[in-house]
Amino acid sequence: MDRRMDAAEALGDFTATPRVLFISAIAIGIGVVSTFVAKALLAFINISTNLFYFQRLSAAPASPADNHLGLVAVAVPVAGALIIGLQITWMLNKELGFAIFAFELVIFGNIQFAGAGWAERDLRLHAF
Repeated sequence: MDRRMDAAEALGDFTATPRVLFISAIAIGIGVVSTFVAKALLAFINISTNLFYFQRLSAAPASPADNHLGLVAVAVPVAGALIIGLQITWMLNKELGFAIFAFELVIFGNIQFAGAGWAERDLRLHAF
């Protein structure tokens, strides 16, 4: 018997519909944008390293190991962590989101958050 196979059957799993091509194009776009975001983050890390360890404003790569701060160099990441903690606390005081509330509840255990309602009760029941 002479059966003619259509193009999809002949190609098997190697078919690409227009939807797959569209999704691939979106993925390529996300990858390109992510590349630029990563480059910007690396530049920010380099600027921060130069500023806080070497007191110069430069985006050139530098290693914190080459600093001349001595024991004060240990305080640099600690100060950064404290700044981030203050930012999270400020955001909680502004009631900017449920996710931040949940984060602080897990980290600190018991917090006061006005107006949380059922979510506050539910999270308190399931907290560690």
